[in-house]
Amino acid sequence: MAGIRPLGHNYSPMGAINRFHSHHYPNWLGVNDPVMDAFYPKALACTGEDELKQIAKDVNERIARQHYVVSLFNRARIRSVTMV
Repeated sequence: MAGIRPLGHNYSPMGAINRFHSHHYPNWLGVNDPVMDAFYPKALACTGEDELKQIAKDVNERIARQHYVVSLFNRARIRSVTMV
């Protein structure tokens, strides 16, 4: 299926992780968390998919504990659908 990436979604895990970096734009939630900032360089240094999945899991756990919101849904890649 076009647009679906290896982890089964249509938004890059790196892009999702980077959205919560304090110096990244857009950081819509205004996250300023050194723990979250440390995840992106770790993700860049990954050598395999399993390692990236573990970092994504750790990011999601941190987000849940801090009550941030993350979405792997990219509206720009979804065609509009007309409901009948």
